[in-house]
Formats: sequence, structure tokens, C-alpha cells
Amino acid sequence: MVSIPALLDARAHINQNFLPRHRALLEFLPKDRDGQPIGELPGFLPFAESILGWSQADIAGAPQGPALPETLQFYLRDYGETLQPKYALRDFNQTDSDWLLLVDELPGVQDCRHCPTHSCKAGGRPALKPA
Repeated sequence: MVSIPALLDARAHINQNFLPRHRALLEFLPKDRDGQPIGELPGFLPFAESILGWSQADIAGAPQGPALPETLQFYLRDYGETLQPKYALRDFNQTDSDWLLLVDELPGVQDCRHCPTHSCKAGGRPALKPA
């Protein structure tokens, strides 16, 4: 997380009106019983299409997209686990560019503060101890 003054000093700010997209995101999110947005995406593909305006044809691993290459898998020998994205994106204008975004989807909230200290419920990696 970075402070707003630090972002402004670095001239890293949005150069457009973000309110319409933010409102669309709030409408897109599931709601609790009181109608308040729940900060959990129902899925990456619906989010990418509805909020970001991306086409599934550009997303590797999507039903209408290119196949997800096996070269994006990475084996963690110490944990006996293979990391593999569910989706991946390249620069839309350069189909032979490096991968810019690797995405995985995890079921439900993955808050390791509630995992046992010896392993995370999400997949066997050690849980981080809260500060």
C-alpha cells in the first residue's frame, strides 16, 4: 500500500475521471443483506469483461481465449506444490510480448490470519503471522 501523497509526488495518478468505473465496480460486486457491496469478486472473467472492458479473446485460459501455456507453471520444490495461473494476459497490441498479468482464482476469502500457523488452508504454504 502506498500513500496518496507519495503517489502524487511520483506523478502516479489516474488521468481520467474514475467515478463512472468505480460506480460500475460497486454495482458489479455482490451485496450483503443491507445492500452494501462485499469486497469479493465473483470471478475474474466477469470482472475483466464488465469492469475492465477486456475481451475473453485476449485472455489466455478463457473459453474464447488462447490456450494457457505450460511454461507459466512453476514448481515450488520446498513445498511440493506447483503454482499455475488460471488466466494470463499479454500486451493486447503485441501478441508475442512477455506476460504482463498472471491470475489465479481462489475460492472464498483467503485470509491467512485465520489459518493454522503451520500451513495455510489455501494450499499448504506456511501462513503469515499477523503483525
